Amino acid sequence: MVQPRDELDAFKALNLSEFAASHGYRVDSRASSRNSAVMVHANGDKIVIARQSDGHFVYFSITDPEDRGGTIVDFIQHRHGISLGQVRQLLRSWIGSAGPRLRPCTDPRHFVETLEPVSRDLAAVQARFEGMRPIETDHPYLVQERRIPAALLGHPKLLGTIRTDDRGNVCFAHSDSVDTLTVCGFEVKNRGFTGFASGGIKGLWATMPDPGDTCLSIAESALDAISYAAIRGIEGTRLVSTAGQMNSQQPALLRLAMEALPPGGRVISAMDHDAGGDALAEKVHAVFTELGRADLTFVVDLPPTPGADWNDELRRRTGSGPTPCPG
Repeated sequence: MVQPRDELDAFKALNLSEFAASHGYRVDSRASSRNSAVMVHANGDKIVIARQSDGHFVYFSITDPEDRGGTIVDFIQHRHGISLGQVRQLLRSWIGSAGPRLRPCTDPRHFVETLEPVSRDLAAVQARFEGMRPIETDHPYLVQERRIPAALLGHPKLLGTIRTDDRGNVCFAHSDSVDTLTVCGFEVKNRGFTGFASGGIKGLWATMPDPGDTCLSIAESALDAISYAAIRGIEGTRLVSTAGQMNSQQPALLRLAMEALPPGGRVISAMDHDAGGDALAEKVHAVFTELGRADLTFVVDLPPTPGADWNDELRRRTGSGPTPCPG
């Protein structure tokens, strides 16, 4: 006989993405990743589903502030207002604990069959980022204060990588993959404030790979990377940010990004013109050297003014003054 606790664990290990699809939700494959499924219902409800290291699936609500998320049990109770006993009755056919294992026939295109495990904190970070509004044309802080061209914000390479939260902060998504946008954290910028997502980890902020890219431009912050592109151009260039000094996993990600360059490609160190920038440039050069590709060139490109970063240089060139913005 299946014990109540064992049965409850089996319920929580059910593929919540498939269960949600059987109740009218559809996966948004463009917003989903290898460890998170973004699902949308026709009624406007939107959730992010992840699988924890213990095998349990959890979800986070993006559109309903009253929905605190949780397991499949919470998902059902919040939407149907039924008791735990009734939830058990509903799910027993899914695991076959009270007879044949029966599930609705659901189109596999509407859900994610497998998800790589991720911590609950990282899943929450992904959900927070997904719930933000994309920046595609304009943002007062970026355009008016930081002098980023609005047209550049709408460039296809940047789409999906920059969002704004309900406080007006600009958030730049970090990914722990160089091929897909698998959100593991995000840089946060606003006037007088620089931070990183609580519960997140630094991967790389990066524009998506493009077959036409021959250059990899690496800056200390996403803001500086985009400023560099505003000055030097973005066509043929992939932009990358480490969000400051590197952690233990970032060198491997940079190496993968360098490996993707075609023969004759260039790796550009676009760091701040200061001691911290010099130290980071040395670490990036070490990654480049270890790669051992003689067909690639390493270039150091510093802002002309000592102590300046590339956003300072952009603001100087656009006439907003050489004094760095707060934050």
